[in-house]
Amino acid sequence: MPSKSKSQARLMAAAAHTPGGYGGVPQKVGKEFNSADTGKKLNKLPEKVKKKKGDGAKDGVGQMMRDGFTKGGSAK
Repeated sequence: MPSKSKSQARLMAAAAHTPGGYGGVPQKVGKEFNSADTGKKLNKLPEKVKKKKGDGAKDGVGQMMRDGFTKGGSAK
């Protein structure tokens, strides 16, 4: 999977070249991103990518907790 921003590319390169990973990213994942970025023009990527509102698993869990579980749960 190629990096989406310059900062992500730098983090993944550091994780790929550090035994045990770096910044919470395992070395295996860093190597995967780093190999996908090889040959790509990283200077065309944005410096950072803003997270979209409502994007992510935490929002879905919160919605499930507010509405109650529908299948196999015991909230309602």
